[in-house]
Amino acid sequence: MPEQQGSMLTVYFSLSCLFAILGMLPWQPSETMRIEKRTVVLARTYLLTQSLWFVIIFLNMSFSGRLWATISDALIFFSYSVTIFTFHSLAGVNAPRRSWAMVGLALFIAIPVTVMTPGYANKLHMGNLAALILLAENALAIRTFASKRNDVAARTLMLMAFFFVAMFCLRSVFLYIDPSWARWNESYISFLMPLMALAVTFMVLASMAMTAQDQLLHLALRDKLTGLRNRHAVMQDYKSFASSADRHRKAFALVVCDLDFFKSVNDRFGHASGDLVLVRFAGTLQSILRDSDVAARVGGEEFVMLISETEQESLDKLCQRLLDTTRTIDFSDIDPACQLTTSIGATLVDNPGTTFDDAFQQADLRLYAAKRDGRDRAVTH
Repeated sequence: MPEQQGSMLTVYFSLSCLFAILGMLPWQPSETMRIEKRTVVLARTYLLTQSLWFVIIFLNMSFSGRLWATISDALIFFSYSVTIFTFHSLAGVNAPRRSWAMVGLALFIAIPVTVMTPGYANKLHMGNLAALILLAENALAIRTFASKRNDVAARTLMLMAFFFVAMFCLRSVFLYIDPSWARWNESYISFLMPLMALAVTFMVLASMAMTAQDQLLHLALRDKLTGLRNRHAVMQDYKSFASSADRHRKAFALVVCDLDFFKSVNDRFGHASGDLVLVRFAGTLQSILRDSDVAARVGGEEFVMLISETEQESLDKLCQRLLDTTRTIDFSDIDPACQLTTSIGATLVDNPGTTFDDAFQQADLRLYAAKRDGRDRAVTH
């Protein structure tokens, strides 16, 4: 056995073990960092298929035969088909019909068409065409994932994907210019394929890590019970609202609302019913707000809203609508006697220098005025 071939056998065997180990690792670091089951299944399938592919390559180099070559082609094309759907899953979307069609076309070209095509160089052309289709679809899938994140790390993965598309395009160009270059194909592939396998694996695992990180950040800024933003998150949002208001010279509003006599709900109907009341009130807040507005739970039964680009009259109408809607929330499944009202304090923020604490204090004073005047009302100025 030539020394170079022996070295490659060692590399392939090592990579097979590496991918097998990665494919069998537990990928749920904690209860708060959950990766969608479909994504995990797809990623495992890719890694274990890659591991099997390196085993087949190992066998093909040790016991050369057309069967081993055909099986290895099928496995490698299948594995890079799986990654297309993995990246779409990581982006939180289903793969488009185009991707399914392109995968079907690539697999059809890679297996039956390539097998039946006469001549080694022609087979390489067919296989290369199939590889380009799959790599291009992978690059587009990663672009979809990157567009969801819009950060440097995701864009770097996208550039890596396009790099390998370029490498296979270069291979095609060389083969068309000089068919005799086919004799160098094995050396080219023996270098490129392990490199690409490691790079794609890095892309998959890095994407999964970024997705888990996003989920953790999302949870850190959310109230666990209601799913609304929490106090820390709304303080960050306030800075964005203030900056936007300064740029557009338009005021925004901070609204504080507190559920009236909420303690009696817990005392009469139990804490589980109290939680249900909070969740339904949170849903009511979200239903009356625009996409550009923010709702947050900042205390037990205390909520804050940030209302973008508003004025006094619009703010008054919004608060009245919230009062009216809250009175009509149905709690008959808890008890027919269970009814809810809320008291509201609001302030219009038209000075970009006003801090969150200043605005919150102003709205909170008005909230207490609403409570003092009999509750179930809003004080906005």
